[in-house]
Amino acid sequence: MTEDKIGENATPRRETTRFCPSAQPSLGNSMVLGTVNRLGAEPSVTLLEHPVKVTEGTILAFAGGQVRPTDVFRFAAPCEQCGCHNWSGSSCRVAERLVQILPASGSDLPRCKLRPVCQWFAQEGGAACARCPQVRTDDASLEAALNSVAPASIPLATKISISESALAGKP
Repeated sequence: MTEDKIGENATPRRETTRFCPSAQPSLGNSMVLGTVNRLGAEPSVTLLEHPVKVTEGTILAFAGGQVRPTDVFRFAAPCEQCGCHNWSGSSCRVAERLVQILPASGSDLPRCKLRPVCQWFAQEGGAACARCPQVRTDDASLEAALNSVAPASIPLATKISISESALAGKP
């Protein structure tokens, strides 16, 4: 908490925790934000009416299986900012690139309970929201597209998020 001093009065102000809308489920305080819909030409994400807290059971359900949690769900977690390889020092490079390379998925923004605390929305506004349903975490083709437009002066990490298998040293 910080304090804003106005005259002799001091009023506490709470810093808002921003959430990354494309996080790994193993991060602390992560939530299931949506489900990956594989029907149609391009997979998309259907946002849940109410995000659900990830539990140990959520993680264990995918342990040792062929399907990764990010193949089925999209997760959100508190933005790690400087602790994330996609943080430029002042903003999220993924959000910056999404609004440059993906078309808006419709004229209306999707209903989203995360929006008031979403890092992408705070940074890029409704332009990020209009593209959000197209984003699947650990999607190799999206990651390649993100990297292809990144200027050499601002290298974008090769992964939107480090996959669980990469952390474990598996291919």
